[in-house]
Amino acid sequence: MAILSIKVENRPGILWKVTHLFRSRNFNIESISVGPTEDPEFSRMTISVRGQDERQVAQMIKQLNKLIDTVEVTLLDEHKTVYRELAIFKIRLSGAQDSMEVNKLAGAYGGKVQSPATGLAPSSPTPPRRPSARRARRPAWACG
Repeated sequence: MAILSIKVENRPGILWKVTHLFRSRNFNIESISVGPTEDPEFSRMTISVRGQDERQVAQMIKQLNKLIDTVEVTLLDEHKTVYRELAIFKIRLSGAQDSMEVNKLAGAYGGKVQSPATGLAPSSPTPPRRPSARRARRPAWACG
């Protein structure tokens, strides 16, 4: 897997340009995260791709650097990267029993209930080793 950190100018259409470049080079994006940096004029994209060899990734970095809106492209070390997943569940609680069940389920995934209506459950640093919370039996308080 290759993880690229891409600093770009914070303008409309940049996300499309970058993802279009990946699509046109037949890269499959496994995950993507985009957000503003400390300087609101710039955004940082973190894109994970799997299945490409080092030569293809090096070529993609060159292509990304050619985009006018790209400021910096960095290939992150996969072994020094921390992986996290975040799941936010909206729930309806009708009593103490539901609340206890929700707290137990959230605790099993390293999460906690933030309010009576919303639960926040971050998973472990290595998500593939944990069973999916979505596969758990769906109780009456689950929404959607």
